[in-house]
Amino acid sequence: MKLFTKTFMLIGIVYLLVDLSYAQNLRVSNYTQNGIQYTDSLYFTQDEYSNFVFGNLNFQSISSGYLLDKSLNAFVSEIYDGKNSNDSTVHNISGWFSLYTRLQGSNVNGNANLPDPDSISTRTGFYIRQGQIPLVLINKSYQRIKNDALLTGLFTTNADSTQLYDNPSRTTSPYTTSRLFVNSTYWLNKTYTSTGEVRFVLPNELFIRDTTGGPLEADFGDGKGYRTIQVSSPVSVQYSSSGIKTIKIKIEDMVSISEFNFTKSEIYNSGTQENISLGNNNSTNGLVHTNGVPPAPEAYYTQYLGCDQVLNKPILIVEGLVVDEDPSASEIFDRLNRNNGNSFLNNLQRLGYDILVVKFTQNHASIYDNAAALERLIVRVNNTKTGTEKLHIVALSMGGLVTKYCLKSMESRNVAHNVQNYISYDSPHEGANVPLGLQILLDRAGRATRDIRKDPLYQRVFDALNSVAAKQLLLFHYSDVSNSHASFAANYAAIGFPVNCNNYAVADGRGDAIGLGYGGGSQMLDINAKKFGFNQQQRFWATNTTNSQIMYFHNGGLAPFLGIKGLSNLTSRASFATPYVLEPVPGSTSDAHISYGNGVLAGLKASGVNTTINYFGINAYSFVPTVSALNLNNQSYGLNGSYLPHNAGFNVSTGNVVVNQITPFQDVIFSNSNLEHLAITPAIANFITTKIYGSVPNFNCNDLCSSTPTFTPTTAFCQNADQIVTMNNFPPGVGISWSAQAGVVIVSGQGTNQIHIISKPKAKEQIKYILYH
Repeated sequence: MKLFTKTFMLIGIVYLLVDLSYAQNLRVSNYTQNGIQYTDSLYFTQDEYSNFVFGNLNFQSISSGYLLDKSLNAFVSEIYDGKNSNDSTVHNISGWFSLYTRLQGSNVNGNANLPDPDSISTRTGFYIRQGQIPLVLINKSYQRIKNDALLTGLFTTNADSTQLYDNPSRTTSPYTTSRLFVNSTYWLNKTYTSTGEVRFVLPNELFIRDTTGGPLEADFGDGKGYRTIQVSSPVSVQYSSSGIKTIKIKIEDMVSISEFNFTKSEIYNSGTQENISLGNNNSTNGLVHTNGVPPAPEAYYTQYLGCDQVLNKPILIVEGLVVDEDPSASEIFDRLNRNNGNSFLNNLQRLGYDILVVKFTQNHASIYDNAAALERLIVRVNNTKTGTEKLHIVALSMGGLVTKYCLKSMESRNVAHNVQNYISYDSPHEGANVPLGLQILLDRAGRATRDIRKDPLYQRVFDALNSVAAKQLLLFHYSDVSNSHASFAANYAAIGFPVNCNNYAVADGRGDAIGLGYGGGSQMLDINAKKFGFNQQQRFWATNTTNSQIMYFHNGGLAPFLGIKGLSNLTSRASFATPYVLEPVPGSTSDAHISYGNGVLAGLKASGVNTTINYFGINAYSFVPTVSALNLNNQSYGLNGSYLPHNAGFNVSTGNVVVNQITPFQDVIFSNSNLEHLAITPAIANFITTKIYGSVPNFNCNDLCSSTPTFTPTTAFCQNADQIVTMNNFPPGVGISWSAQAGVVIVSGQGTNQIHIISKPKAKEQIKYILYH
């Protein structure tokens, strides 16, 4: 009988599709913006359609305040209720938000009080800044329309079956009650890196519930099983290896499963973060102090001192544009140092150099403003450091433009920067590229779909894409009608390079003119999602020199129950002709389209939507063309006011770009393959080391700093001890491994220079440490 009912419902909806277009008016618009031709057609937006279909119902009987069907893209209740051991795993915070926003968007009356997703993202920031990983957990009931509600007369419809009405004579509720019980770690980066310890916390304001329930238990995937946890009390977890960890949260008989991607670093560096907040803001943004809060933007650094533990030989590592990830200072340090980098930063520390990782409080602000912020930090470092050693700057991506502009501006005003070496690291001096089709797809998907629009990772990427800095950097931008790139590029090119320091460049792209192996107009993404009552397609193509389609988006479907017509439908197409195809040219690469596609896939699967995805074998596109990273002057850059590289396939390997003065840099290095943007290789690490130190030193385990570790406390302890043990004056860039005999428990801090220990009564045991490199 149940199978027959489902079959009958499907036939009824297909039959009613025939005269669907008569139910509402189709809105079509054709227009051109920034040379991009658009055709958009729309019946109803998601919110318009939801209100049209459900707007006549009396929701007072919805005790939870949430009617999941109103979201139009409901998830499968049975696999997210924590029951029967059949729940699906939440793979990341995007998957959690996909479920949350659908429930939050199904609000039908004043009883509902779920926080807006934006406010959840804001609340997590406090805990992340404390070095804790916030957990988010929802335990809320909601109502759904019964599968047979229309067939059994619990609802009626209007004459053309486009709107629902309550049946005043019904004696049975048309709704059934379910519960959403899901958790996730709130961490937007691809992985979390530490020496082993992770401090988790479930803040009270991020435990969203309508019932207290029993005690909270958690299994963090560290091999220790379930433990009782308290709301708002941090829990220290020690992982012995890298990998995806399964986290289970349990309340009575409900269990929610999520994943946490962890990377174990074997090297420990203690750092001191120093926020620079100067009263005199010389930036051009016109911001002033308000209630004692310093104006944005500013720059701050985290320092990793050399062997002598004195700030006297600074190397500034300046961050680039934050897009899908916002790496911490330690992550920036670790990625440069450990990922095929030969531990070159640690080696420089052993030579007495101090590593200062520089970040910006307003990373997306104008390059001019962040250049002014960097100037204030450079002045501060010069005034703080001791000795006569000059500064060295390794500037990553956008940081290379910020640094060049900063140094040249200081020289033009006779302000001493005291910099010896400026090393531009895969910086887009002649612009960066994000496929136009992908940019437009992000825009259309966010407009049409609330769960995408409210996803925090999507918001981070979309905010970055539409930031002042991105518009200055990107060679093509889908919505910047003022053409910020051309205006910035003209000024940036005219100012020239600093002359009171050495200028060097690193390019992660190939120098032999070999690109990525596909042509203009190649399709790069195809997402097809179908579920009863819902369908979505997302596609984009590389640009082409002939006018061709670069983006297609469709979001539509019928209401998910029998007899209700009406299409929630947005269809958008975009076409464009580019003078130069940039996606496959030699250069450092990005796979942002894959990150986006996988995020959409996870969200749709969380809703039980049958989804297929195809990248057509195209795993990357050129983000910073090699010619841009080396700032080659044979690109006719600025020709006729068009600031584009006109010869991105130039063979740098045979062009002798330094000798022939085709580049403004005194020396350059490029790769023999098109590497991921900001990738590091042993050759690049040696290039940087040589420019700073003069050669590549040979180290072995006997070449650690001569300092001898000391300990606090210095007195012995033996029984009933609950205290902190700190190793002082240890060498930088080493692995630290603690061990203790049976009478002593190391509670936290393994892999770092500070551990929390508890010794049992009458214990007289030793604590040992091993330093390794």
